[in-house]
Amino acid sequence: MNPVEPLPQDWCEAVIRILTKGAPAQIRWSTRARQDWQMFGMPHDAFTRLVQTLQQPGIWGERVTGMIPLPSPLKNAANQVVYGFLCPHPLGMPKPLYAKIGLFDDKVTIDLFSLHIDLSGELAKRIALAQKKRK
Repeated sequence: MNPVEPLPQDWCEAVIRILTKGAPAQIRWSTRARQDWQMFGMPHDAFTRLVQTLQQPGIWGERVTGMIPLPSPLKNAANQVVYGFLCPHPLGMPKPLYAKIGLFDDKVTIDLFSLHIDLSGELAKRIALAQKKRK
C-alpha cells in the first residue's frame, strides 16, 4: 500500500499547465480512463475537473510506483512521477472519482491512467487517517 501525502506543489503546477495549455500529444489517455470518463462528458470536461481539484491547496493523494508509460515510451520515462488522488464526482454523486496521473518526459507529458468512481473508498479513509495523525 502506498503512503498518502500532500501532493507536491510543483507536480500539481506542471500537470495543470499541461492540462490547460498543452498540445494534445502531451496528454495521453489509457483506454480504461477514456472509456470510464465517457460516462461523464468530453475530455475537456475531465481536464477542467482535474485542474479545479489540483488547484485546491493541500490536496492529498498517494504516490504510485511501478507504472509503465502508455505506448510509445518517452525518452525520459524513468523520471516519471505518478500520483493517485480523489476529485469530486462530475454529477454531484457522493462517491468521488479516483484519478491517477503520471508526469513524464521532463514535466512536459502526462498520462491519464485512471479516472473512475472510487467504489472502495479506501483512499479517502487512508487520507483522513493520515491527516488526523498529522494534527
